[in-house]
Amino acid sequence: MKEVVRRYPWPGEGSGWADLLTKEWLVTNGLGGYASGTVCGVPTRRFHGLLVASLPAPHGRMMMLNDVAEEVYLPDGSGHRLGGEEHEPTTAPLPGTEYLREFRLDAGLPVWVFGVGPALVEKRVALPYRQNTVHVHYRNAGGGAPVRLRLRPQVHIRPHEAPLDRPIKEPYVLTVVDRRYEISAGAHLPTLRLSIQGLPSTFTYDPTASPEVLFRVEESRGYDARGTLWSAGFFAYVLLRPLAFLSSAIALVRILSMDLASSVSTLVSHSSWCSVSLGPRPLQPTFPTPET
Repeated sequence: MKEVVRRYPWPGEGSGWADLLTKEWLVTNGLGGYASGTVCGVPTRRFHGLLVASLPAPHGRMMMLNDVAEEVYLPDGSGHRLGGEEHEPTTAPLPGTEYLREFRLDAGLPVWVFGVGPALVEKRVALPYRQNTVHVHYRNAGGGAPVRLRLRPQVHIRPHEAPLDRPIKEPYVLTVVDRRYEISAGAHLPTLRLSIQGLPSTFTYDPTASPEVLFRVEESRGYDARGTLWSAGFFAYVLLRPLAFLSSAIALVRILSMDLASSVSTLVSHSSWCSVSLGPRPLQPTFPTPET
């Protein structure tokens, strides 16, 4: 069977960088949920996010995971952000576009290849069928020196059509259960669950709110176009082996599909996965600091 791949090479320079902002991708989960964004990773619409979950009434579609801010650290200690956000209108090349080497659709799923110095990092996004779950897969595609990644999940948990500057009713709460990290915005909303699979990782507790983010398509249409994103901290790990996953799952209160474990083991048969229990008891969190 012929492999279906559509490639969009990008040399990382030249006047065509604006195309990366207007070209978009979309992956759906068969429930009405999806992930979407621009090729360059800069959100331009209120609907751009890594996990827009489709939930039973009264919730409906909800933005659960907006973005994962990615930084690559080379052996010389230098750090490089891949992609980013707009904070003010600009005609200058967007953050991270100089590192993008290729974007492609592999059987309809988005794949990015970034070149940072001698390192090549491949990123993929997939949504398991009929699950409010997203897998973000990173691979050391260069096969050379180890590459250290720092991943900072960013959220503004809100209804799909809610204003971008809508405040949350209660402060975000982070709970750690074994190697799973849960972010809650109150008992009236479902919980976002995050974990790293495939490689040893650390999590550093560093709660921050981003500067105000500009969504330029919304602004061009006269809609509210600015809002902030919140992060509990960041994961860090070294890409030595070919596979590592950042998984996030969304569930109603005390309900989590046990199919989550089987879906991950199907995608990565040689990776370990901790079984998830219903109504987990919160543990005292510890946040080791990654090596510098």
